[in-house]
Amino acid sequence: THFDGSTFQCTLGGRARQTVPVTGGNTYEFSFRSRSDFGGHGFCRFEVEPSGTFAEIRVDASSWTTYPEELAMPASATALTIILIGIDGAEFFDDVSLRRKA
Repeated sequence: THFDGSTFQCTLGGRARQTVPVTGGNTYEFSFRSRSDFGGHGFCRFEVEPSGTFAEIRVDASSWTTYPEELAMPASATALTIILIGIDGAEFFDDVSLRRKA
């Protein structure tokens, strides 16, 4: 796992996670960019507090690709944990963004 101040690189199970507060019942626009080297792949996973998940996003493109998602929070949601995971090869993540939809 490596972070150079702008791009996060992870390999062989490396991961980064961040938990951010959200307001239940709101929809959020989430996006990130990723690319894979050496035939690698990874995932972006979500955990909703106090309970729940969203479908994970598999990433394995060999060139920079943007992955946008709309996340509709359950009424009881208080926080969202975003987890970036490298499974094999080398996975790069950049420009991670979460905004409440206007």
